[in-house]
Amino acid sequence: MGQEPKPHGGKSWLEKKLSLLEALYHKFGRDGLKDQPIADVGLLLSSKELQLRDAAKSRDVGEFQKVANSRLELEIKDLTAFMKGQVAELSLSDLRSFRQPDRPHQHEPQKRRNFDLER
Repeated sequence: MGQEPKPHGGKSWLEKKLSLLEALYHKFGRDGLKDQPIADVGLLLSSKELQLRDAAKSRDVGEFQKVANSRLELEIKDLTAFMKGQVAELSLSDLRSFRQPDRPHQHEPQKRRNFDLER
């Protein structure tokens, strides 16, 4: 099984998407990501987490690598906070749409099942 041929630019769709998100983030910060789907921002966050995981971290690394690692850590914290903020912005009506259909509404009165007890 060989690799799939890459598009004209030599980059896969994922590489292109991550490049676009990275550029938006570095140019505009969090504001650049507000119009992007939360799943795409999650991809960017995962990509940065993997970069940090794979980065050299020994005592022998130079100042440039230490600064790059610190920057990645800050970006990961910032993107994590951004994602948590986006999830927290869900409105109550959005949350109600995820409710299971067989559960009764809290604001509806409970229906009595046994009418014989009332008589």
